[in-house]
Amino acid sequence: MIIFCDFRKKESKEKLFKYLKTLENVYKLEIKRDKDKRSYSQNRYYHGVVVKMLGDELGNFPTEMHEILKSLFLQYDAVIGKTGEVVRVVKSTTELTTIEFEEYLEKCRIFALTNLGIRIPLPNECIEL
Repeated sequence: MIIFCDFRKKESKEKLFKYLKTLENVYKLEIKRDKDKRSYSQNRYYHGVVVKMLGDELGNFPTEMHEILKSLFLQYDAVIGKTGEVVRVVKSTTELTTIEFEEYLEKCRIFALTNLGIRIPLPNECIEL
């Protein structure tokens, strides 16, 4: 179960503590700071401009282009439990904060320009066709 609590508000804290007192079993409680996930505007720009331009140029469907870009820039090594085996994992763009997503977009734009000669406009940038 995920519960969101704004610890800046006294009534939110009181409501959370009241709920916690009702629990009878043993639970593990994890508190994380809420991060701003990628924005709707960022997502629209990514799919409508970045993915579309690259997919059109390279002949890939949007879903394929999205997976290709993720595999290029969002891969990391993860260790499997106690075995110590290392596997490559591709992070989802939905997990990225607004800042991380902008860094990802910048990597996509740099890749397009340096490797493919495709200049992807910045968000809200008008270009002459």
